[in-house]
Amino acid sequence: MFKVFSSSAGSGKTYTLTKEYLKLALRDRTELGKSFEAHQFKHILAVTFTNAAARDMKDRILEQLQKITSGDLNSQLRDLSEELQLEPAELQNRARQTFHTILHDYSAFSVLTIDSFVQRVVTAFTDDLELPYSFEVEMDTDAILQTAIDRLLEKVGQEDYPYLSEALEEFYLENATDGRSWYGLAGTLADFSKGQLGDRNYDYVQKLKELNPDHFRTIRRNLREKNREVEKQIEQLAQDGHRLIQQAGISEKAFYYGDKGVGAYFKKRVSLTGFPEDPNSYVRKAIDEDVWHSGKKTLTPEQLQIEAIKEQLRDYILQIEKLRQDSRLRYRTFGAIEQHLQKVALLKQIKQECDDLLREQNRIHISEFNRLIVKVVTEEPVPFIYERLGERFHHILIDEFQDTSKLQFVNLLPLIDNNLAYQRFNLAVGDAKQAIYRFRGGDMDQIVALHSGKLDPLMSAHETSEMTLERLSGLQAHLQPDRLATNWRSAESIVEFNNSFFRFMADFYAGTDFEKVTEVFDEQFRQASAKAGVPGHVQLDFIEKPDRFAAKNEDEEGPDFNTQMVERTLALIRKAVADGYQYGDIAVLCRFKKNARKIADYLEANDIPLTSEDSLTLQSSERVRFLVSLLQLLHQPENRMVRYDMLFLYTRLINPDRPNAELMEFMDEMAKAEDVQEIFRLISKIDKDPLDPVTLQQLTIYELTEKLAEYFDLYENERDCAYLFRFTDEVLSYSSRYSSHLPDFLAYWETAQEKVSVSAPPDHSAVTIQTIHKSKGLEYPVVIIPFADWSYKPRNNETMWAELGPLGELDELAIPGTTRQEIKRLKTATITIRKDLDETPLAGQYQDELYRTFVECMNLVYVAFTRPTDRLYIIAARQDFSPTKDGGYKNSNGIDFWLYTYLTDLRGNPCWDDEKSSYSLYDCITQPAKRPLLTSEPFSVWVGNREGTQPLRLRRIERTFDPTAFEKSRAWWQKVCTALSLIQTPDDGERTIRRMVAEGLLRASEQEAMLSALDALLNHPEIGLLFTPASRCDNNRRILGSNGGKSQRSGPNRVVHFPDRTVLANYLTEQADDAQHARMRSFMRMYQQMGHSRVEGWLVLIPDRSVLKLT
Repeated sequence: MFKVFSSSAGSGKTYTLTKEYLKLALRDRTELGKSFEAHQFKHILAVTFTNAAARDMKDRILEQLQKITSGDLNSQLRDLSEELQLEPAELQNRARQTFHTILHDYSAFSVLTIDSFVQRVVTAFTDDLELPYSFEVEMDTDAILQTAIDRLLEKVGQEDYPYLSEALEEFYLENATDGRSWYGLAGTLADFSKGQLGDRNYDYVQKLKELNPDHFRTIRRNLREKNREVEKQIEQLAQDGHRLIQQAGISEKAFYYGDKGVGAYFKKRVSLTGFPEDPNSYVRKAIDEDVWHSGKKTLTPEQLQIEAIKEQLRDYILQIEKLRQDSRLRYRTFGAIEQHLQKVALLKQIKQECDDLLREQNRIHISEFNRLIVKVVTEEPVPFIYERLGERFHHILIDEFQDTSKLQFVNLLPLIDNNLAYQRFNLAVGDAKQAIYRFRGGDMDQIVALHSGKLDPLMSAHETSEMTLERLSGLQAHLQPDRLATNWRSAESIVEFNNSFFRFMADFYAGTDFEKVTEVFDEQFRQASAKAGVPGHVQLDFIEKPDRFAAKNEDEEGPDFNTQMVERTLALIRKAVADGYQYGDIAVLCRFKKNARKIADYLEANDIPLTSEDSLTLQSSERVRFLVSLLQLLHQPENRMVRYDMLFLYTRLINPDRPNAELMEFMDEMAKAEDVQEIFRLISKIDKDPLDPVTLQQLTIYELTEKLAEYFDLYENERDCAYLFRFTDEVLSYSSRYSSHLPDFLAYWETAQEKVSVSAPPDHSAVTIQTIHKSKGLEYPVVIIPFADWSYKPRNNETMWAELGPLGELDELAIPGTTRQEIKRLKTATITIRKDLDETPLAGQYQDELYRTFVECMNLVYVAFTRPTDRLYIIAARQDFSPTKDGGYKNSNGIDFWLYTYLTDLRGNPCWDDEKSSYSLYDCITQPAKRPLLTSEPFSVWVGNREGTQPLRLRRIERTFDPTAFEKSRAWWQKVCTALSLIQTPDDGERTIRRMVAEGLLRASEQEAMLSALDALLNHPEIGLLFTPASRCDNNRRILGSNGGKSQRSGPNRVVHFPDRTVLANYLTEQADDAQHARMRSFMRMYQQMGHSRVEGWLVLIPDRSVLKLT
C-alpha cells in the first residue's frame, strides 16, 4: 500500500507520521509470519526536508515511546492500542524494548533529511560512482560559484578559450548600448548561473549537453541575422517612403495629426533598433479611411503633393505591415531565445570550473548527490546502489511531499516500488497549498497527482526514462488517498476566515487563466476546527499607498507609506502586549527580507526586543566583530582603518568607562604606534600578562581566536556566548577544510559574515521577525503581516526555461551534421518572462509559468494566514481598485487587491467602506491563556586550551613548522614524516600529497619530489611492511598512561597489527638518541600491558631508509 495523505495547515502531519511510524515499529510482522521484534524500527526510513523537522520527528517518536512505557496513554496512544489490537500492558512492553534498542543502536534510527539519506547512499558507493575517497560535502553554492566564475574570467584572452573573449566583449558592448553597468560581468553570471544550475532546471540543462560554446555562438549569430534581415527589409521600405515624401517637399506637419501621422511613421522606421510597434490610429485612419491631411476644401501645395503620392505611401505602409505581421512571431521568438544565449553558452564551462574546483579540494557539492543517483536509477531495473537498502528498508515514510523535487522523487521511487512488490506499507504526507519552495525544485504536481490518482502529469514529466515510467505505472494499483481535514492549531474564527477567503479566491479566478488553482484549493480543502468555541481575532488594516504616477500635493504630505506601515505594526504589537501577550508570543511575517529589515530597524529604535534573521547573523554581535578586528590588527597592524575599527569596539566593550581626556590620549598613542608590539601593549589588560604578537602568531587560527576571547573575557556576556561559539566553530571548520593561514580566513570572512548565523531557540522575551518562507511549520499566538501588497506576477527581468520543441526543426536552431542523426539542436533556452511571449509558439509555457507563480503566491498567503493560534493582523495597501474599460481592475496584481475584493464580497455580505481603514472580521477581546514563565539560570563559561591541546600544538609545530620563523618549515624530511603519518595504505600517496598542498604543508612545486620519496619508502623491503594493506594499521595512536607518577598522553607514529606480532614505529629525521630509545620502550611496555604478547619497536630513519628494531 502507498498511502497518500493530503493535509492542511495545523492538521497534524507530524502527529500522523509519528503514529504510523510507531504502528510499524510495534506491530506483529504477520506478512513474514513473525511476531514483534524490538529492532523492527531499523526497517523504517522516515524522510523529511529540514534538519529541524528530522530532530522534531525523532524527539516525538522517542517521547511517545517513553509515554507508553510509563503507562501514560493519551488519546494518540489509545488510538495506537486499538489499531494494533494490543492490550496496554503488551503495548507498554513493546515500547520499552523498542525505546532501549533505539538508544543502543541510534545510528540505525533512520529519520533523516532527504539530503542526508542520499549522501549515505552515495558515500557507500564512492568507487562505483567515481567519487574521491573521503570527500567532504560542500553546501555554500555562492562561494563556489563566485570562485569558479573568477577562475573562468582569468582565462579570457587565452588561445584555448576564444569564446570567452568574444562573450566578454559582447557583454560590455551590449550593456554600454543599453545604458547598464559594464563592469558587473562576474556578478551577472553568478546571479544567472545560481538559478540555472539547481535541481529545478536540471532536465533543461541536460538537454544542452551536446552543444559547445562555438555551437551556441553560431546559433546566436543565426538568430540575430534572421531578425536583422527583417529589420533591414522594413528599413528599406521605410526609406523609400520617407525619400518619396522628402522629394515631394512635404513636411511631417502637413499630414493628418502632424508629427504623429504618416510622415513620422516612415521616419521612425528608417533606422530600427528593434521590432516596430503597431501603427497608431492616425496612420490607420489614413490607410483605412483615406484621411491623409486636415481635409480643408482648399488644399495647400503640400496637401496636393500628399494627394499625388498617397497611393504609393499606402502601398509602402501595407508592405511594411504585411512583413511585420508575417515575421512577428518568429522575430519575437528569436529575440527571446537569443537574449540569454550568450550566458547559457557559459553555463557548461562554469559548471566544469565548479567541478574542477571541488575535486581539487576533495569536495562534492550537495546538489550532485541526487544527480549521481538519478543516472543509475533511470537506467537500471534493479539499481545496484539500492540492492542492500531494499532489503533493509521495508517502509518509506515521506514528510512534506509537496517540497520534493522531481529528481528526489525519482531517486526514492525504486525503494517504494520494491516495497510495494512485497505488499509493504509506504506513506507520503503533503499539502499542495503550502508548496512555496519551487525555486529549490519543489514540485507540488506530484502530491496533487498521487492523491487524485491521475498520474498522467507525472508520466509526461518523466517520459524520457522508461524505467521511471514503468515504476510510476506500477504505483496506480497501490495508491490509497486520505485527508487530514481538522485544524488543531488555530482558533475557530481564524479557521473560518481562511476557509472563506481561499474558497472565495478559487471562485473569483474560475474561468480565467488561473482556474486550475481549484486543483489545489478544491472543494474539500475546507478544514474543521478542533477548537470549536475558542474565540479568535482577524483584522484587516489598509494604509493609503499613493499613485507613483500622480502629481504630489505638498500641502497634503504626511508620513510616507513605509513609515505608516512600520508605525501600524508597532501599534499592533503594543496592543497585543497590553492585552496580556508576551513579546515572544508575537511574530511579524514579511514576504521580502527588505521589508523585514525595515520593521526590525523601527522596532529596535523603539526599544522593542526582537529576534530576526539579521539579528542572528554573527556580524550583528559586537563581541564577534571585536574578535575579528583583533585578528585583522594582527594581520595588518599598519592599517589605520583596522586600528580605528578595533579601537571603537575596544572602548565600547572592554573599557567603556574611560574618561574622555584619557580616551583621546589613548587614541593618539594608538594612531602613532609604529609597530604591532606597541599596539598590543596598549590594549593589554592591567590584571593580565601583556599580549605578545610574536607569541600569538605561533598559534593556529582556532587557538588564536580562543586565546583572544579568553584574554578579553568575551565569554562573560551570556547573550553573546552563542555567537562566539558559532564563530569559533566556523574558524575550526575553515582551518580544517581549507587553510590555517590567517589572511585566508579573513578574506573568507569578508563574505561569510553575512551568511553565518546562530540557531537560536524561541525567545519568549522577544518579537520574532522573519520571512514567510522561514515561518513554514511554525505557529505563534499573534501574527502580524505588514506590507501585504506584493504582486502575484513574475518580477521584472525574471527568467524561465522553455522547451523549444513547439518551434519545430528550425534551421536557425541547428548545427549541421553529415547525417540527420549528427545534427545538433538547441532544445531548451532561458527566456525573459514578458507579455509578448503570448504572441509566440511558447505562449503555452509562458501561461503555465504565470499560473505557477500565481499559485505559489497564493500558497505564500495561505502559509502566512495559517500561522496564528489566537490573532491575525494583516496590513495591506489601499489603492485605486476601480474597474477598467477592458473589464479588469486597476492595481489588480497584488495581494491587497485580493483582500479588497474579498471585503467587497464577503460571501454576500460586503463590508468595504471607502471611509474605513480597519476591519475586524472576527473580534476577540478575551485575555490570552496564562503561559508558564520560562526562567533560565546563569551559567559560567571557561574556555581554554592549555591542558589538552598545548602538547599537541607543540608537537604539530615541531613536525611541520620552524618556530623561529613562524612559517611553514622547509625541512624536507619533516614533511616526508608528516606525509607518512597521513598514509593508511600505499594507494594513499597521491591523495595525501594533494591534501598537504591544500593545507599549505607542501608547495605545489614539491609534489613530484614528495611522490618519489614516498614511493621509495613504501616499496622498501622493510619499511613497506608497515603499510601492508592486509594488516590493521593506526596512525598517531595516543596512549593514556603514566610516567613517573604523571599522566601522559602520547604514542607511536604508527601501529601495525600483524597476525603474529604488533609493530610500533616512530619516524625520525636524524639518528636516534637514548631518549628516543627509552620513549619507544615505554610504548612497548604499555602495549604489552594491554595484552599484546609480542611487541616490536621500530625506529625508522627516513633520510637513510634504515630501520632499528627493538624487541
